Amino acid sequence: MAKPSKLAHFVIRTARLEELADWYLKVTGSRVVMRDDRRCFMTYDEEHHRIGIIRIPELEAKQPGMAGVDHIGFKFANIAELARTYGALKAEGITPFMCTNHGPSTSLYYSDPDGNNVELLCDNFDTVEEADAFVASDVFKKNPRGLKLDPDALLRRVEEGAPENELRAYRVIT
Repeated sequence: MAKPSKLAHFVIRTARLEELADWYLKVTGSRVVMRDDRRCFMTYDEEHHRIGIIRIPELEAKQPGMAGVDHIGFKFANIAELARTYGALKAEGITPFMCTNHGPSTSLYYSDPDGNNVELLCDNFDTVEEADAFVASDVFKKNPRGLKLDPDALLRRVEEGAPENELRAYRVIT
């Protein structure tokens, strides 16, 4: 059986189209491909759309503890881009609820206006093999959630010119 070549897009149902669309446009730096009173399609790269948001006015709010997708992750090219995005979003009043260095990635977790979780991340290893080895290690098995990360300290270190490999190292940043 053939495998997909990549994840193309995801679509969210909401009763609050404008609020959700504006949030995703800010958080992902996307541009609108198509928007009307019922839907918004956007992209941040060469794909015709990466994110779709559909308005269904009668939808009930998402209930905590129900089955569904836990989070959607967006990868940044490097830790400096991730940290600077954190700073820009913080200036807009959008702050993460959890920040961690998982080992294979540095991750900032946000909730959109409907309570869907979004992970903004960057890889900490240069190769898939290195990341796979870390995930298979006892260090990761004992603590898959990762180490505490203060995003303000990370941003400060990036602005001070700390080396990328130092910022990606598996250690607490406060």
